[in-house]
Amino acid sequence: MVVGSPRRGGNTELLLAAAADGARDRGASVETVYLGELKIAPCRACNECRPGGRCVIKDDMQPLYDKMREAAGFVFGTPVYWFGPSAQLKAFVDRWYAISRERDIWRRKPLGLVITHASSSENMAAGARDMFTSIARYLEMPISGAIGVSAGARGAVADDPSALARAREIGNKVAAAAARAGTAGA
Repeated sequence: MVVGSPRRGGNTELLLAAAADGARDRGASVETVYLGELKIAPCRACNECRPGGRCVIKDDMQPLYDKMREAAGFVFGTPVYWFGPSAQLKAFVDRWYAISRERDIWRRKPLGLVITHASSSENMAAGARDMFTSIARYLEMPISGAIGVSAGARGAVADDPSALARAREIGNKVAAAAARAGTAGA
């Protein structure tokens, strides 16, 4: 689980906790990474990573590369910031460039998405969802589920059993797909 919200205790974190419970229901081991608590610099487009697959920026992203290699599947959560993912999640994703040629990190590993927003418009999550759909297609990752949840006030989603159930189901589906693909964890 990757929490792309900089705010602890918010709707994104609560929904990802439900997704984690769903993955655990399937017997998956789950680790949650809170990007808002890490220092991840943006990609500098220096291409120093291309020869050896290692980014030269020394920050909190370095240990995440190994976690991504070991993961059997992924669930990413982000609030919508200006029609896309949070800056924290976008910086994390941009730094995948260093390992994007390692196709086995991604291929067949299921992806789930949890996107929160404060709008009443059902299309508010479309930009973030479309970005990850394109990334998943490029990296050959099956998408096990995606939800967009309108929840304005901090923690409001705690009073939305339907949203929590949908998030739990995404975690369950990611873990099930990872098991079918022959990988472990989530």
